[in-house]
Amino acid sequence: MMKRLTPLMLLAAVAVVPLAASAEEELAGSDAPRIIEISETDCRHIAPYLPGGADYVPGIAADGSAVAPADIGGGYGYGLRPLYEFDVTLDPLIGRNPAFNSATKMTVARIAIDTRTGRATIDGQDVSGVDHALAEACARLHQTPAK
Repeated sequence: MMKRLTPLMLLAAVAVVPLAASAEEELAGSDAPRIIEISETDCRHIAPYLPGGADYVPGIAADGSAVAPADIGGGYGYGLRPLYEFDVTLDPLIGRNPAFNSATKMTVARIAIDTRTGRATIDGQDVSGVDHALAEACARLHQTPAK
């Protein structure tokens, strides 16, 4: 039972415990919610951001040699929808007791992604500018002093 409730307890802790950083320090996306607590182990799982270098160039292979362009006509023309929206739901007691069935199911967030602008929202709050906030929090909270 404890393993199932751990994400809910973490969510509650995030909502209650204040951030150790000073008030004038800001994370990416200045009016974004602050990251309350993240362990050094979790920080190690964040992949470093490596900008550029893998952009598609028509008629050029990865090694720089010339190839037939991949953007020739014909074929299936699938396009992205302009807006994707979905609910994030949790069912913390499913599988523990058949009597609960889906009675404990709850919607915890509504996610929307606009493919035209790249804007992402959680419950209507824009989170597009916070893409590096977690990495910044890890760097700030778990940096080792230089020797």
